[in-house]
Amino acid sequence: FITASTIETSGSNIFGDESSDTHTFIGNIIANNDISSSGNISIQNTTPLISLKRTNNSNNASIDFIGQGGTTGAQIQFIGSSNDLTFGTYDGSSVIERLRIEDGTTPNIMITGSLIVSGSGITIDSGSLNLNDNDATQLNIPADPGVYEASYHGLTAGGN
Repeated sequence: FITASTIETSGSNIFGDESSDTHTFIGNIIANNDISSSGNISIQNTTPLISLKRTNNSNNASIDFIGQGGTTGAQIQFIGSSNDLTFGTYDGSSVIERLRIEDGTTPNIMITGSLIVSGSGITIDSGSLNLNDNDATQLNIPADPGVYEASYHGLTAGGN
């Protein structure tokens, strides 16, 4: 028979309710829903790796940079249907794609907006530089030094 008992507690039994709480895990932590942090997340390893694994290859995977008010200010997105990588920034109403690196079968880099190059300029090792705008102005500079061709509204000029 237990005729009397005393339960003595100190501290808290709530997991991580104080900033001084430290919990060390050896092995994996698996969660089936969202994990969030109000502090920084740090990864330390000889060769650190962050993986985003989709459950369906046709879906996209993204990293959103969200401001204090909850608005996405920038985004890096992997496009599942094309294997392209896109970078977008907020334009005042939504995130707009600004840069796209296409997959290996069509290795293009597409920029939405202006390209501003500072420093020593653009170097072409092979291929050519083609500049086109929506106003039928074109400039084609092949990798062959000294050869160029420019056209403006159907008028073409070229030379060495």
